[in-house]
Amino acid sequence: MNYTSLSFWLLFFAVAGVCLAARVVLRRVLHTESNTVDLVLLALASLAMFACFSPLSCCILIVEAGLTLLLTRAAVQAETRSRSRAVLAANLFILLATLAFFKYINPALTAGAAGTPLAPWLPPGISFYTLAMAAFAIDSVREKERPPRLLLSGNMFAFFPLVLSGPIERKGHLIPQLRRFAFTLRLPDAAAGLPWIVLGFFFKFVLADNIGQFIHTQPADNAYLVWLASLLFGLKLYFDFAGYSFIALGVARLFGVELQLNFLAPFLSISIREFWRRWHVTLLTWLRDYVYIPMGGNRTGIWFVNVLVVWLLSGAWHGSSLNYLCWGLLHACYIGLERLLSPIFKLPRFLAWVVTFTAVTFSWVVFYERDIETLLHKARTLVRPSAYSGRMLAETLGHYPIGDILPLAGILALSLCILWCELVHKHDANPYAVLLDVRVAIFLAACLPLLSAGVSTPFVYFAF
Repeated sequence: MNYTSLSFWLLFFAVAGVCLAARVVLRRVLHTESNTVDLVLLALASLAMFACFSPLSCCILIVEAGLTLLLTRAAVQAETRSRSRAVLAANLFILLATLAFFKYINPALTAGAAGTPLAPWLPPGISFYTLAMAAFAIDSVREKERPPRLLLSGNMFAFFPLVLSGPIERKGHLIPQLRRFAFTLRLPDAAAGLPWIVLGFFFKFVLADNIGQFIHTQPADNAYLVWLASLLFGLKLYFDFAGYSFIALGVARLFGVELQLNFLAPFLSISIREFWRRWHVTLLTWLRDYVYIPMGGNRTGIWFVNVLVVWLLSGAWHGSSLNYLCWGLLHACYIGLERLLSPIFKLPRFLAWVVTFTAVTFSWVVFYERDIETLLHKARTLVRPSAYSGRMLAETLGHYPIGDILPLAGILALSLCILWCELVHKHDANPYAVLLDVRVAIFLAACLPLLSAGVSTPFVYFAF
């Protein structure tokens, strides 16, 4: 669902209104107090909105969900452990093979005569709901627990606020909430959800979209411009993806469902490992629980191999381009080096933050630059002393038109203010508490029409 689109919100209010009215009528006609009616309406609403956004991805989700439920039930009921594992392996193969086809094999088919792939787009959300289904199957087999009934499981996979770009929910967190789900709008839920929606809009429209206007193709031999472009890209990516996650969290909260917080003020981290405990939390915990720990985690002598596998998979999850694998390899090296040096060197907190922020900013160059020759050129530039000459600095100062310098400085200052607000509650479960205060939310909402960028772009993680 594209939360930046007016058509989504018109559809959302229309579907929600119909479902709220239908709930009242059906519960009276059927004389029932159970939430079966609520779950049926939620499933229909989720599938209707998803189908309007992407019919192909909606069909894939329905087929994968049906197969996952059938195979998971067969795996749990299998008479022997080996048979259970075999059925689970078949289930995971189907899920991951489908993801691999659309994400890696299908793009490779563009080299055909017509130059057009079988499906000219990646089905939106497939990278997220595939991992959610895989986690569902693994957890059910591990716990030897029969999958919840179809309405509960289906709603977990298709729940419309999270189906496109996460968070990647687990059944242990979401299913208990769906068991008591009621398709109603309550004032306490609205009071809890609306500040998240406002904050998400502010992150997206005011911060991410404005920053995006200053990200241009930069000269690869000017270190200052390469650093600036990487800094701007990292900030845009954070405000864009976190903004989407906050809106999704707020929309779910309107209906009394609490999603996991996918970001925890990552740019305040003082180590790479802490950064990845705070950035895209549900993806990294998924890789930790279903790849890293089963391989032995850090309890084996080949712990770096386990780290390397996890980060190469993380890079591959983002796309088939070689730069994503390089980005994963770089972060594996970061973490390996950090683990080796941390017992020896203890940096002051501020210096540790500077080192971490610099390392992360450098990694964004690898993440966004898909042309390997240009990537290598930029990497050489960043480590070449002559690229930091006075002439290069003068070129940097003259790169942007005078009319752009003040807006750029203003948006960077505003971003810094947001990070400072996050710092107040950095160590709490919710580091965004200051920004969610009712008075602050009203102020941010008032700023939206004044500070929003003229043109909004699609959410970045729709591409993943």
